[in-house]
Amino acid sequence: MGLINPNDYFNDTGVAAELFNPSFGIYPVISGNIPYTPTYPYSSLGVMAAYTLGETTLQAGVFNADGYTDLRTPWGGEGQIYYGEIDENLALASGKLTLKAGGYYDHVSSDYLRNAIAIGPAPSQGGFYGTAEYRWKSANGEDWGAFVQAGAAPNSASTSPINAYVGAGLRLRDFLPASPKSTLSLGFARAWQRQAGAETSVEVNWYQPVFHHFYIQPDLQYVINPGASAPGNTLANALVGILRVGWRGSLWG
Repeated sequence: MGLINPNDYFNDTGVAAELFNPSFGIYPVISGNIPYTPTYPYSSLGVMAAYTLGETTLQAGVFNADGYTDLRTPWGGEGQIYYGEIDENLALASGKLTLKAGGYYDHVSSDYLRNAIAIGPAPSQGGFYGTAEYRWKSANGEDWGAFVQAGAAPNSASTSPINAYVGAGLRLRDFLPASPKSTLSLGFARAWQRQAGAETSVEVNWYQPVFHHFYIQPDLQYVINPGASAPGNTLANALVGILRVGWRGSLWG
């Protein structure tokens, strides 16, 4: 209970954590269809619970639907977003397979969110998602990971413009023997927009520790049909380069 980012617990993919494209984090059937939905960096007041039995975890949560101006009204005054998910861990060959399946429903109960000033309509809506992650080590000790993601919003075009999403990728950690935690990630994402087209992106990311807790992280993305426009109204494909420089650590201890 408290200020919670639901994406820290629901529809998350650990193997894809280093990739910059936000679709690998919170699926676009949620972030692209639901204005104001709580996600990083906007948490919202909520409560959740989880129960684990063996390798199976069931979890559910309800959160304020407005993550941007969360304290503007009492909890639930704008509406609520509900999540439910089941996770299963399985041993497979020499690695570990994690399967996740869940659903969400965003209930809007105020004109403030329903009108969604300067953003567009925010009607009540729901959908489903699933994730598979596989982690294994090679014979020479390399730490591999692979993932597949999918999401669907089976609503009308006016309610959920983005109706489907798929993503997949690979991660290789410690790929430079002399540099522990060096990580190379590759990702593919495609989102479909009803009555329009689909946006496709390919991304390669390199996380490289430098010294102490400092790191550099170059990232290259190629985006096909940005904005998922319909044929005849498309934007030019885009090549995007990003360089992140950061520090991970604690000021104390």
